[in-house]
Order: sequence, then structure tokens, then C-alpha cells
Amino acid sequence: MPAESFGITFEGYWREENEGRVPSMSGIYCVYGCVDNPSANAVSLNAIIYIGEADDVKTRIANHEKLPEWKRQLKQGEELCYSFGHERWSGKFEHWQKW
Repeated sequence: MPAESFGITFEGYWREENEGRVPSMSGIYCVYGCVDNPSANAVSLNAIIYIGEADDVKTRIANHEKLPEWKRQLKQGEELCYSFGHERWSGKFEHWQKW
């Protein structure tokens, strides 16, 4: 069986206070510990906490059972930040191991 290839482009980041703006689409999402730097209009991503897949990423993030665990992993001054990449293929990750 030939290997399949695919690509995901992660566009932008959403701080926890803006999680409602994450698209209601299927895709891969990443959860980070981050620090907002408003004077530079930037976010510094410090650590990846979780990678997941969902049919509706917006709903999954909003109702994720691991949210309390994610928050416990934040260091002082950090907040949660999310990125999203839309799936551009059919099917699921059959060999994907979630963290």
C-alpha cells in the first residue's frame, strides 16, 4: 500500500479569552502555554501541552475534559493558547497517537 501524504497549515493563535473564535471545523489543534506581549502585538509560545483532533475543534476545546489538567501545567504568567489546522483530506489518523 503506498504511503499517503497530507499537509496541515496552522494559521494564527487564539488566547484562551478568544477561544470562541477558533473555527468550528474538523482538524488538528494544539494547546500551548503562552505569554501575551501586547506592546509587540505578539504571543510567545513557551510549551506545547496537548495535541488533539476533532470533527469540531471549537466545541472540543470549549468542552475538553482535560482543561483543568492543562491549566495546572501553566507556569506563572502563562495562559492557554490554541492553534488550529484544518484537515484537507478524508478520514482520520489511523496511526495517530495522542499525547
